Amino acid sequence: MMSFTGTMGFLLLPAVILLLSAVSAMIFKMPKEVESALQHFAGGVVLSAVAVELVPIILAKEASITSVSAGFMLGMITLLFVRRTFGHGHGGGDGDHGHGGHGDGHSHEAGGCNEEHGHEKEKGHGHGHGNTGHGGHDEYERMEDSPSAAVNWSSILPVLIDFMCDGLLMGLSFAAGQGAGLILVLSIALEMSSVGAAVFQGMRSSKVPTGNAFFVMVFLAVALFGSGAGAFVVSDSLAGTQLFFGLMSYGVAACLWLAGEDLLVEGHSDGEKSWVTSMFFLGFLLPVLLEKMERAE
Repeated sequence: MMSFTGTMGFLLLPAVILLLSAVSAMIFKMPKEVESALQHFAGGVVLSAVAVELVPIILAKEASITSVSAGFMLGMITLLFVRRTFGHGHGGGDGDHGHGGHGDGHSHEAGGCNEEHGHEKEKGHGHGHGNTGHGGHDEYERMEDSPSAAVNWSSILPVLIDFMCDGLLMGLSFAAGQGAGLILVLSIALEMSSVGAAVFQGMRSSKVPTGNAFFVMVFLAVALFGSGAGAFVVSDSLAGTQLFFGLMSYGVAACLWLAGEDLLVEGHSDGEKSWVTSMFFLGFLLPVLLEKMERAE
C-alpha cells in the first residue's frame, strides 16, 4: 500500500510535467513527428487503462446500472456541451474555435474530464486537451495576433475544466487501486508533455507577456494537482458508494473522449510514418503488462 506522501508525489507529477513543457516551449519547439508519437502512445495507454483498470470497477456487483449509466451519460453530455460552448478544445476544429479540453489537433488545448483536454498543441488544448477536445486548450493558438496583453480567461476556462476533471480521475483511481492510479497518472503526464507547450505558446502568440502566461500555467498546474489531491482525500468516504461508481463511470467517458476525440485525432497527420502509428499499440500494451506483473507478485 502506497503511503499518503507517495501518492501525493505521483499526483504532483503531471502538474510538474505541465510546467516543464511550458518552460521548454521558450527554448525549443518539439518536432511534429515526436509530438504525434507521444499522442499516439498516450492514447493507447488511456484506452488500455480504461479497459484494464476502470471498466472492471464499474462492472462490480455493487455498482448499480443506474449509477453507472448516469455517470457515463453525464460525462458524455458534459464533454459535448463544453466542446459546443467553447469550441474544439485542444486543437482544431471548425476553424472558428481554438481540453477540456485541448484547429486541426489535440491542443485540452483544454477540455473536459478531461479532456480535452483536439489537443493540437501547435495550431491552437482541456480534462480538457483534433476536431474535438476536452475543452479548449488550443483556442489561444488559433487567435489572431492582438495588441492586447490581457489573458483571455474565457479561453482558459475550458482548459481549467479539463484539468480539474483529469485531477479528479487521478485521485479516484488511486482510491480504487495503486495500479489504476499509476496508469492514469502516466497517461495524463504524457498528455501534459505536449499540452503545456501548446497553451503557453498560444498565449505568447496572442501577445500575453511571458510572466503573465507563466502565471496562468502555474494556476492550471495547481488546479490539476489540487483536484487530484482533494479527490483522493475524500475518496475513503466515497469508496463503495453509488456516487463513487458514478464518478468512475464519468471518468471512463472522459478517458474515452480524451483518447478518441483528442489524442488520436490530433496525433494523426498526413504522411504519418509506421513507427508513429506503432506507438499507439505499444502504449496499449503497457498497462496490460503492468497489470500482469502486478498479479504475478
